[in-house]
Amino acid sequence: MSASPTARTSSPALLLIAALLLGSIAAHAGDDEVTAAALVEEGKTLFRSKDYAAAFAKFRAAADLDKAQPNALYNAALAARKAGLLEDAATAYTDLLRLHGDDLDAVYGLAETQRALAHYEEARALYERYLRDEVRPERTDLKAKATASLAALPPMVARAPTPALERPASDDVAPAPNAQALFEEGQALAKQQKYDAAAARFLAALAADPTRIDALLRAALMMRKHDALDDAKAAYERVLASTTAPEQVLDATYGLAETERLRGDKPQAIALFTRYADNEHRPGEERYAARAREMAAALASELATAAAPGVEPAIASVAAPAFVFFGDALLVDQLVDKARAADAAGNQDAGRTLWSRVAALSPHDARLPAAAPTTCEAVREQALGELAMTERKPDVAVAAFQRARACDPARAAPLWGLSRAFDALGDKKGAKHHAALYLRSNAPDRDATSTSAATWRAEQPD
Repeated sequence: MSASPTARTSSPALLLIAALLLGSIAAHAGDDEVTAAALVEEGKTLFRSKDYAAAFAKFRAAADLDKAQPNALYNAALAARKAGLLEDAATAYTDLLRLHGDDLDAVYGLAETQRALAHYEEARALYERYLRDEVRPERTDLKAKATASLAALPPMVARAPTPALERPASDDVAPAPNAQALFEEGQALAKQQKYDAAAARFLAALAADPTRIDALLRAALMMRKHDALDDAKAAYERVLASTTAPEQVLDATYGLAETERLRGDKPQAIALFTRYADNEHRPGEERYAARAREMAAALASELATAAAPGVEPAIASVAAPAFVFFGDALLVDQLVDKARAADAAGNQDAGRTLWSRVAALSPHDARLPAAAPTTCEAVREQALGELAMTERKPDVAVAAFQRARACDPARAAPLWGLSRAFDALGDKKGAKHHAALYLRSNAPDRDATSTSAATWRAEQPD
């Protein structure tokens, strides 16, 4: 059940928001009048700069000052969702619906929020209400998303039959759907590139047999191909919450990384691509691990070199939810244990590399050292080197790879980059030397494909 606005406890997130709210009012203490409209404009500025928690505080303060202020509560809910403050988002949507019970955009937003909070029965009722009442032609795509999200919710908990009602005779019971037949129908539709229909078949197969996680994985892929990215995200996250099978976890992690990249959430995509590449050791999957590393490096470079913020969508309209994905806690715990062991053994290089990986996956982890290392600049320089190689500028690539190596000597990737760049310059001796250095490195970012190529190069005559 959702916590009511009056029954919530004082969590750290709420204390932060309270401080922001007080700061919002204090900043205007010298003014003759604090206007809700001014707070809304400040909230929009903070939203565009992606300071979503502070934006939420401004919008919430505006709504509390003037409940008639257009879009203040809706914007507060949206900013809270982007900040990961889902309980606060639910409260804002609920308050909005108390004032404007027919606001279907708020109904949809609250449904998405309740789904993210795992309040599935509340989400189910809200999706059904939205689909029943929404008739606006411009919301056709949103209705399709709501339909898919509703279908992807976990099955309702079975309830005991009412004693006064008799069970139907066995002859009257409709035969159970055949999960395998539905799955095969989905496969056939996928081959015809009818991705939306294929996703529906795969979800039907899952409903017929909730153990068919492979059907949920295929549904997520179809949603991604159909550009239903919010639904794909929800489906992949449901896979990760439903199984510990290594292959399915890896496939869902890679799929979610691609989905977050397409949704524009670069930090999440980087963390997911990195996690996948660190754990993908299956034969035949080397190219996916290599692509994941390349994508993580390229996205990190884009973040580091962005000259100006992008154009934000209009705040006061339905936007794609951006719920926080908290990463793989088990992997982070394992890395922390290894980093502490390396520190205790006096192995500074290994410890530095391991703490960097912890920081990449869980940047606010309380266990990080006070001066935890970062590989952000090394990743950026590596990406610039790779870009120069694709542009056939090996001399520029050499400089970038050397900067990456100087920034983080524990990484192996710059060594292999230098080997390739020197080879492109015709310096066979330099190429062979750096290939040998790459092979001697025990860095965790080495991969099977590069190791095979480096082995061949190191064996060539000077």
